Amino acid sequence: MTGGCMRRWTAWIVTGLLLVVVFVGRSIAVPDEVHKVVLTEVESAWLAEHPTILLAPDPDFAPVEFFDHHGRYQGIAADFIAVMEQRLGITFKRVQRDNWPQILDEMRSRQLDMLGAVAATPQRREYLLFTEPFLQFPGVIIAPQQETGSYSLDDLRGKTVALVEGYTGHELLSRDYPDIYLDVVPDTATGLRKVAFGRVDAFIGNLGTASYALEREGITNLHVVGETGEMYRWAFGVRNDWPELRQILQKALDSIDASQRQALVRRWVQPVPHRPMVSRQVWLTLVGVLLGTMTVAGWVLVWNRALKRQVRQRTAELRHALAEAEISRDNVDAILKSVADGLIVANRDNLVILMNRAAEELLQTTLEQVYLQPIDTVLASPECSRYLSRVFDQGDGSGAVEWVVEGVGAHGGRTIQARTAVVESRHGQHSRTITIVRDVTRERELDQMKNEFISTAAHELRTPLTAVMGYTELLLHPDEYNVMEPAEQRQLLLTIYDKACRLEGIVSDLLDLSRVNSGCLIALVRSSCEIGQLLRKTVASYQFRDDCCLTLDLPAEDTVVWADEKKLEQVMDNLLSNALKFSEGEACIHVTGRREGPMYRICVDDRGIGMTVEQVGRVFDKFYRVDSSDTAPGGLGLGMSIVRNIIEAHGGTIQVESSPGCGTRVSIVLPVEGTAQGCGVAA
Repeated sequence: MTGGCMRRWTAWIVTGLLLVVVFVGRSIAVPDEVHKVVLTEVESAWLAEHPTILLAPDPDFAPVEFFDHHGRYQGIAADFIAVMEQRLGITFKRVQRDNWPQILDEMRSRQLDMLGAVAATPQRREYLLFTEPFLQFPGVIIAPQQETGSYSLDDLRGKTVALVEGYTGHELLSRDYPDIYLDVVPDTATGLRKVAFGRVDAFIGNLGTASYALEREGITNLHVVGETGEMYRWAFGVRNDWPELRQILQKALDSIDASQRQALVRRWVQPVPHRPMVSRQVWLTLVGVLLGTMTVAGWVLVWNRALKRQVRQRTAELRHALAEAEISRDNVDAILKSVADGLIVANRDNLVILMNRAAEELLQTTLEQVYLQPIDTVLASPECSRYLSRVFDQGDGSGAVEWVVEGVGAHGGRTIQARTAVVESRHGQHSRTITIVRDVTRERELDQMKNEFISTAAHELRTPLTAVMGYTELLLHPDEYNVMEPAEQRQLLLTIYDKACRLEGIVSDLLDLSRVNSGCLIALVRSSCEIGQLLRKTVASYQFRDDCCLTLDLPAEDTVVWADEKKLEQVMDNLLSNALKFSEGEACIHVTGRREGPMYRICVDDRGIGMTVEQVGRVFDKFYRVDSSDTAPGGLGLGMSIVRNIIEAHGGTIQVESSPGCGTRVSIVLPVEGTAQGCGVAA
């Protein structure tokens, strides 16, 4: 920006700060130290009934109002308040809050009584009463010096603009300019620093606080590039259920005349000094000083050019370093995003300083939420610090420590595996740790299911084998166990045959599972099958049991399907067996069969113990058993998995509906005219 332009803006800013003071109310000629506001009896009585009035100023709104480092209330509004307290003969109780949004929230809930300086908006009028404005500043747009020309709010569309949260401009821009990207900041100084560092394109605020903050922060690379068209007017705000207080404050404000108001403002905003009258002697002195200065300036000029060359060289070096830093940052970001496992970086004090997206998703948090938080708190692992200390104590930094964290996640149902190693600095110091976290919940579940399967399979195989071996020994040595009659020998052989059939069924299930795992559907031997006759045959084998009440509902006309009859018998036998196993007392089972167009539906309903939603979701998993306790019904947990594969090999579907205590329904839908599909299917 040119020198002339800078002078114009400086004059405009300072002059504007003086002219924007709103002189409202009556001019009172009585000196301040003797003037008292005359109140009515009702107003005096109201003040007597309310001895404590809570005043909550904006803690960081200089020069309008703020708290200094000693906690004292300062600023233009504070000076107005002091005069009004003196003339009313009362003292407002100052309360300090952390930020402006908190103050507005407490005013809305009537935890506070009065605001020192507040702009009237439609939203705030819903819970506040306002006096007449006592101060006003124009709204301005502040941008880096390289931005030239005049800007308006329309020129900021599509740009990122910083502004203070909860201030009037925030409400106006959110409502009228939705295509301006707003970066809400806690205070004016923070917003100006973001513009100075290039994090946002511009800052919007009022001229007074922005100019004050620029001078206080020592920011020199910003300037005013335009106006918002809004005039910021500040009044005193009162909770809307205290109209008496608003009237009292207005009387006190009216008692401050124009000259007194101007004096209060001049304490914080200095006017442009008048040009003094210079005498002849002074002019001669100035000319002498000027000649001497020009002589020195000639010598300084050469040195200044050398400095400029050094500045250009240093600037080029800084730009090169900045470019390399940006490349390094981009490389680190790319690495973090490409790592599939979660990655957490902690400093020497075990506080989190970096985390990638995978770790955020695994731990269900964000880096902003856990930044500089202890890593053992983030991982919910009290022993984490001990493992990290062990890594640092190893000395050479070559080793790593692994451990497992249980109960991770919102519901505490996940298990993660962590591996930590030390990061060395350029000087060989162990300054940080990198922890890789990986979700091993599913692996643990599969390992547990494998162990349960091995234990169950061993038990299921050992039981019939024990019977076969025992009865075979009786038949091989009849003399040692008394001579048996042929009928007894036949009964033993039948038992051996039954146990051998059970072993064959277990082996057959395992072979079917092996085929499915290899990517092939279960082998079928299809033929024309009367589905009604098959259901009657299967149901008949269970109807004579004492612990079972089984009914069958079929249409009069039978339906012929192209299917593997033995496999369908295996399906029905498994479903009926499960219904019996998981029924308490006498089992009530109802089987129905109906043709539905080109499909045939079979339903098996029972009134057993039922299943939860989670159990229904896993009922078709391999090796899964609804009840895996020692007293649970036998089985490998393969039945329903094989049933589904048999049905899908026929081109059909199977669905399970259940709820605890209400029983279970299994629905099977088969095509009437099947097609041979999958590997190893015989037609």
